[in-house]
Amino acid sequence: MTIKTLRDMMRDAEKAFVGKTLPIVFLDTSAIIDICKSSKEEEIRQRGKKEIPLQEIYADHFLMNFAGKYQTLVSPSTHSEITKHYCVKLNGNNKEIKETVCPLIDKFLGDYERLKEFALSNVSDDSERYKVYWVTKLSCAENCKKDLEGFSDVDREILDSALLFSEYFSKEGRKANPVAIFSSDEHIFKGVEMLNDLGYKNITTLSPRIKNAR
Repeated sequence: MTIKTLRDMMRDAEKAFVGKTLPIVFLDTSAIIDICKSSKEEEIRQRGKKEIPLQEIYADHFLMNFAGKYQTLVSPSTHSEITKHYCVKLNGNNKEIKETVCPLIDKFLGDYERLKEFALSNVSDDSERYKVYWVTKLSCAENCKKDLEGFSDVDREILDSALLFSEYFSKEGRKANPVAIFSSDEHIFKGVEMLNDLGYKNITTLSPRIKNAR
């Protein structure tokens, strides 16, 4: 499992969104955890060095910089899942998710709720939920363990939201905004691939991990 540096995560996002208008990014719990891990590793590597941009070392600065470029959102179920990790310690006093990140996660939830309320006033999400149900069932078909566990409600909500926002922002002839899910989970990647096959080409994924080393 190889996690990218924060600098590389930002560069990959910039490459994915070059020439795109107002990208929307959903963060999942795995991405937040990997961002915090990468930050901790970078703090150790860069200790004593000067003139290193803060967003390339600290998770909160990275997320603030990221959200300054892209509309960054956290769904309610993801927010609840993330808060359960606040007290998890990896070793000693090192927490899995840094306390400085917590206020940003709250902000991303608030932004999500405001945008979703606006989108729902223009688009019904019933058909999107039906599509997500079958996509999440089929995306587990090649993974027996995952098929038995079922696709989590948290992951289903992220895909459901990505579909809703994709549908709204491509409505009435508007150019579709790119919608991305920032995640380390293979079943999310598979689910998005299946949504692409259904015609939702503007939904994509970003990964905090190096390709083939997720």
